[in-house]
Amino acid sequence: MKKKRQLNRISRTWNLFFILMLGIVALLILLPVLLIVIISFSSTDSISQVGYNFFPLEWSFEGYYYTFKMGSQLVYSYIVTIANSVFGTALGLLIMAMYAYVICQKRFWLERGLTWFLFFTMLFGGGLVPSYILNH
Repeated sequence: MKKKRQLNRISRTWNLFFILMLGIVALLILLPVLLIVIISFSSTDSISQVGYNFFPLEWSFEGYYYTFKMGSQLVYSYIVTIANSVFGTALGLLIMAMYAYVICQKRFWLERGLTWFLFFTMLFGGGLVPSYILNH
């Protein structure tokens, strides 16, 4: 006779609780995106009268006409954005992989110093000192 495993099972109540919490989190993520889409179809008069609202007074394609009137600038902007994302990710991955390989070599004489440098820079972000000077 097989013994039932209880380790990975949760009760129906907890399962429903987790589904409810996940649904609430999904709504909190999707509602701002939906608001942005609705605002993009709202007229400027509607936004100035009632502000950002899920139910605008007047629907309009003004924003899209203005955006697509720019012509090739939109295409060039997307090309630059995609190129920066692809090449920046590839370059960052290459540099991090080389750095990780070097600090994994125990016989390398700078291994401890480079590991400390990596750890130290992870503790303090690049904007920490200027932010401290600016705010204090």
